Amino acid sequence: MSRPWKQNGVLLILVASVLFPTMGALLKHAMEHIHFAQAVFIRSFITVLIFFPVLKIKKIPFRGVNTWGLIMRGVVGTLSMACSFYSIIYIPLGNASVLHYTSPIFVAILSTLFLGERSGWPLIVMILGALVGSFLLIQPELDFFNVAGVMALMSAALAAMAYTLIKHLHTTENAWRIALWFTIIASVISFPFMLHYFQWPTIGEWMALIGAGVVGTVAQILMTMAYKWGEASRLSSLTYVGIVVSFIYGIVFWQEVPSYTSFMGAIFIVLCCLGVTQIAFRKKPDVPLLP
Repeated sequence: MSRPWKQNGVLLILVASVLFPTMGALLKHAMEHIHFAQAVFIRSFITVLIFFPVLKIKKIPFRGVNTWGLIMRGVVGTLSMACSFYSIIYIPLGNASVLHYTSPIFVAILSTLFLGERSGWPLIVMILGALVGSFLLIQPELDFFNVAGVMALMSAALAAMAYTLIKHLHTTENAWRIALWFTIIASVISFPFMLHYFQWPTIGEWMALIGAGVVGTVAQILMTMAYKWGEASRLSSLTYVGIVVSFIYGIVFWQEVPSYTSFMGAIFIVLCCLGVTQIAFRKKPDVPLLP
């Protein structure tokens, strides 16, 4: 691969890594007064409005080969999104971001338990280190068994399940179709909850919600393009820039200054997740852990 294309991949992944926490900050602002189910619906529905014309333009059939696989991926992805949105309401944005980025750890656990992949001591040590980091991150600022903290970790675990399903679906399904089915299913699942808890947003909240939907969709497209043009093993490491951006947003807009223990927990998690990611890419270099 030529150097300019690699540079494009790096630039795109960096932009996407800034846009994702920007989406999180916009949602955190909007969800100060509205229910997170509204945010899930609007975020998903805006993506449907963007992705559906893309399938038409690219002449990609909507109907897939593995219908049940697409549905399962959509349900799991929706639950992950809901858990993630819920968590950023009640815990600092940076903490929620770090906990969500533990998904490679859960991918490694799932691969060992259900796919029969060998772990090895380095992987086991990194998994344990990430779990210790999760405890350090959550414990200083809230009860370890607080629902929001658990939801953040559940979001990561569900994202890992979604990733595993995506790997399987890519053998028969187009990436755009997988993404569209996910957002349609998320819209359908969240719609009745959105109606039940609906509150009419202010102009500022509408702008934040719509902005989050657009920004999140653009980030998703840019990250997909980046992995297409660059080396996945290197690009995946750059996605952790998003954690730094999340902490900056939290400090600037919500005065969420992390304690020393929280900071050490975040470092533990990032280093261990990077290690797990690199081990995974040595085994399967073509597959990104954070699609």
